[in-house]
Amino acid sequence: MNDYTKHLCANTPESLKYEANQLAAVLGMSSGDFDTFINFIYKTPNDIKCSIASNLVTPGVLSEVGKPLARPEWDVDNKIDMEAAILAQSKLKFDDYSDVDNSITVSTTKQLPEFMEACQLTVIPWNPE
Repeated sequence: MNDYTKHLCANTPESLKYEANQLAAVLGMSSGDFDTFINFIYKTPNDIKCSIASNLVTPGVLSEVGKPLARPEWDVDNKIDMEAAILAQSKLKFDDYSDVDNSITVSTTKQLPEFMEACQLTVIPWNPE
């Protein structure tokens, strides 16, 4: 049976890239989660660049997000910046789209197109030079 039954979309502004990736690593399964937010190809109505991660998660992840963070067992080399992860945790807003320029906006109910609409995000046009 698959335990990944909850859909989660998260949006982070580029200014919180480092912190958001540290939090993703704490909550994730491996060092690959350091690269959760890498493509800042969306923008808010205020022209703030942002990145979206969308994935299936276990219901337990959602209950763990608000608890005090602990370094995961896989991080034996202490690569995660726990202070940055805690800062990112403090910037989380669940199903609240009122401050997408300055917070990590998370939806537990919307699929990606609905989420982008709720956050009022648009794709930054690709312009090769």
